[in-house]
Amino acid sequence: WGGGGGGGGVRWDQRLELAILSFLDQLKQGLLYVDSAVDLDEGGDEATSRSPSTLPAFLQSLVGKPRAQTLPPEVYQGIFKRIGLGDHKAVLGMVIAKIVHNLRAWGDDHEVIRRTLVLLATLVQGGVGSPAGPMLLQLDATQELLRQHTGAALPFVEVPGNERFRTTLHLTLCQMLLMSPDDSEASGAFQGFMRPLLEALRSLHDADARGELFTDANRRALIGVCRDL
Repeated sequence: WGGGGGGGGVRWDQRLELAILSFLDQLKQGLLYVDSAVDLDEGGDEATSRSPSTLPAFLQSLVGKPRAQTLPPEVYQGIFKRIGLGDHKAVLGMVIAKIVHNLRAWGDDHEVIRRTLVLLATLVQGGVGSPAGPMLLQLDATQELLRQHTGAALPFVEVPGNERFRTTLHLTLCQMLLMSPDDSEASGAFQGFMRPLLEALRSLHDADARGELFTDANRRALIGVCRDL
C-alpha cells in the first residue's frame, strides 16, 4: 500500500487510496481494542484505572467519540494472524508508516490528507477508556514522525491551502506526547519533536544577524514555525 520508501513516495489512484484508508479505519478499531485487552491481562486493576483520552475540542470535532467494540478481542487477534503481518503492534506500526507515506506523497490532495490525519487522530484518541499514546510512542514509525514533521520531511505542510491540516498534525502529535508526560519514552520523544522547530528558529535568528531576515522565504518559515508552536 505504498508504506515504504522515502522521498515523495508512490501514488496510486485516489479512489484506491481512499478505499485503503477506509479499510485501515476499520482495522484500527480492532488494533486498539486488542491492545486494551492485552493491557488488562497484564496490568489488572492498574490497566482498568486508565481514564479515556480527552482530545482538544478541535480534534474531537474531527474524530468523534471512540466506538465501543462488540466482538471479543480473540476475534481480532485471529484476524491479525490471518493477515500474516505479525501481532497487533506490528500491524499498528505498518498503519503509522502508511500515514507517514500519505503525508509525504499526497500533499496536494486535500481529501486524502484530511482522511489520513483523521486516522492518525483517532489512533491517538485510542479506544473506549484506553488512551493509545503510550503504545504509539513505542513504535519506530511514530518516533520518526515525531522527529521529522517539517516541510523538508512532509511537503504537504508547505502546500498553500493546507494550513489547517498542518495545525491538525502538530496538535495531534502534541496530544500524543502530553498523554504521558512522565513517561521516559514521551520525554525523549518530546525533545526530538522540538528539535526541528528550534532549528528553524535558529535559522531565522542567523538570518536576522546577517540582515537577511526580511525575505519571502523567511516570512513563510516564521509563519510556519509560529503556527506549529
